[in-house]
Amino acid sequence: MNHTELHAPTPPLCTTTANTGSGPRCSRLERMPKWLICIPLAVQWLWLAVRYRSTTLPSAANPCITAGGLVGEGKLEYFKDMGARARAATATYCSVRTDLVPCPVDVLQIMAKAGLEFPVIAKPDLGLCGYGVQKIDDLAALMRYLEAFPRNEVVVLQEYLSDEGEAGIFYARDPETDQSHLLGVALRYYPRVIGDGVRSTAALIDADPRARRLRDAPHHAAACDLLHIPARDEVVRLATIGSTRVGGLYRNGAPAYRHN
Repeated sequence: MNHTELHAPTPPLCTTTANTGSGPRCSRLERMPKWLICIPLAVQWLWLAVRYRSTTLPSAANPCITAGGLVGEGKLEYFKDMGARARAATATYCSVRTDLVPCPVDVLQIMAKAGLEFPVIAKPDLGLCGYGVQKIDDLAALMRYLEAFPRNEVVVLQEYLSDEGEAGIFYARDPETDQSHLLGVALRYYPRVIGDGVRSTAALIDADPRARRLRDAPHHAAACDLLHIPARDEVVRLATIGSTRVGGLYRNGAPAYRHN
């Protein structure tokens, strides 16, 4: 089984926020604590572990990835094993080690060799739910990011894409017959608010039950000017990641895929 991310179409404005005072509705599933949502998965895992006498059986779904992609795998590991077609569709990237903070000249040389220019997205090679992901606009900001990063780790620098969202494609392939089929399509949109010409971005966030997650999310600041008053119907993107913990929106894209 595997998962590939593509770019999602721009969602209708009403799916992420509203320019009325009431704001969008959040589903009951979205309001649930993450640990509660994981309980059915844990129960199913335990049941299958007993049935097949193996607690690590799920890792066999992706045998070429560390722990089957369950935990501990890095982004560079995925990139290294991709085929030519997938690599051609992947945003340009390079990596920087933090054993010692590299000098600016070395960083620029690494980026130039990969064909990267600012702005870039910096993120941990071993990441989780968007923690540590940040848009970097210039060398000074990148050096501050690297200096604050834990030592002896790897930072991935990647071309910044301004698309409105992503599409996650889940598929399975039988290694014996080489037959594959689509399991699902998830459309993921970055958190955003829509201006009304009166309220500031901060006020719009406070009025939006989904966007408020960004305000309450630890270790993640809004990637915009909170004092700015957006014009009516102006869409303001609030973050560089689409995680639900910062107000991202996930939608089921399978019906649209089947229709097409």
